Amino acid sequence: MNNDATHRSSANLAGAIAMDDPDRWAPKLDAILEEQRVCVDALDRLSQTQRSLIESGDSDGLLQVLAERQEMLDRFQRATEDFVPYRENWEQLIEHLPARRQRTFNDRVRDLAELIMTIAQRDGEDRTALEKRRNNVADELHSMSRAKSAMAAYSPRRGTKTTPRYQDREG
Repeated sequence: MNNDATHRSSANLAGAIAMDDPDRWAPKLDAILEEQRVCVDALDRLSQTQRSLIESGDSDGLLQVLAERQEMLDRFQRATEDFVPYRENWEQLIEHLPARRQRTFNDRVRDLAELIMTIAQRDGEDRTALEKRRNNVADELHSMSRAKSAMAAYSPRRGTKTTPRYQDREG
């Protein structure tokens, strides 16, 4: 969402809904936070599955999980865009709620942020593991290439009747 759209949505929230009337805006905020929670819980499960697939080397399974994660990230992004005007007006909105409800909303937002950080940390570790695996494969391919070159040096050349140049025939 661009800044103009964000500004318009904030203005729409402030103008269309009386900020001091939580009975009008709190159910929508509750639904948005619930949608984000569903998405983040699914992303957490998929992230854990991703880790086990990386560890087992299951590339096909990993690609499937990555596709599912992208769908869930898109869904989470839509919910996050819906949350922007509430976040921008958080202090003004939350002050109109009873203390218990304030704590509930603040706790939900905090819990989401903590789980997102956990997922991000796990993703960083997975990225490092994938980079290490990629480097190992590249090293193996390079070693195979050198071995092939060495074998070629000890093998007869195509189209010639000569024997290998570096073969020890004397023992």
